[in-house]
Amino acid sequence: MTVLIKEKIAVLVYNIPKQYKVSTNKIYAWMHWRQRKKIADYYHNISRDDCIELWHIDWKVDLDFKYYWRSRYLDSSNTSFISKTIEDSLVKNKLLTDDSNSYIWKVTYESILIDPKERKKQEWDYLRLTINRHD
Repeated sequence: MTVLIKEKIAVLVYNIPKQYKVSTNKIYAWMHWRQRKKIADYYHNISRDDCIELWHIDWKVDLDFKYYWRSRYLDSSNTSFISKTIEDSLVKNKLLTDDSNSYIWKVTYESILIDPKERKKQEWDYLRLTINRHD
């Protein structure tokens, strides 16, 4: 995970290995709870170390999830399970105080297919999560 921090913004970048690229549709198809927990644990663990280095955010924020796919991309609404898992990890790892409306004002999702010319340079699908202070 890569972290960029400014006064009102934090940008977190996560690589998304194929086995953790899970559509929300798959969850509704009765994915076993152990599989869901394995995925949640993966996202909680990759954010843990980097969250320790960041300051604690205790103000209202907007979360902008931008997914970049090399191929076979998930549509925006089907990224909601991954996004919610990452949001929960930010609370669990104490970067965010809570995931209630008191702290998270707006959440947006976007799925982008990586340009064919750029795919050779990019080994993984990835997520760029931008946390903006809500003014």
